[in-house]
Amino acid sequence: MGIPTNISDAVSAIRDGEFGTMDAMIGDIMVSALIGLSNPKDLMVTRKPVEEGYAITDAAVDVPRDITLTVVFANPEYSVDAALGAALSGNIAGFNDTWRDKRDQLYQLQEDREIITVQTHENLYENMIVSSISPIWDNEDNSDAWFADIAFQEITTVSTEAVGGLLDKAKEVVGGL
Repeated sequence: MGIPTNISDAVSAIRDGEFGTMDAMIGDIMVSALIGLSNPKDLMVTRKPVEEGYAITDAAVDVPRDITLTVVFANPEYSVDAALGAALSGNIAGFNDTWRDKRDQLYQLQEDREIITVQTHENLYENMIVSSISPIWDNEDNSDAWFADIAFQEITTVSTEAVGGLLDKAKEVVGGL
């Protein structure tokens, strides 16, 4: 069948098992079908002008990953294969979720700015945040599934801790402040 072009075809493909039991996980949300993935790995190459206008490259720095998934959330299919997929992924609780439940959970992840792990058939992306959700609608019946482009951005977290410093030294010298 290939990649479905409308929701009805996608729902049929999911029910026929063309996409397997689990193509992706977004946090704890099981994706019914992953039909598109964009995951460039970029470097920022810096250039500085020197004499007579020529530019030199002085650094190449990794930039945080931006990935976009085109997904389908479908209503649960109660089959042995689907149950096994849920059990193997460790997501038995999400097995009964309708596409509306999954959509609402996804919007909640974005609202809460929760840092999550995104798993696809090819990679595991950690420290990701949902940066954009773009539903895809066609004029077919949308009661059985929900299409969306979901963009994620990698988040780098750091923590700071003041150790020592002038204030601590001053407290030592004068016996406290």
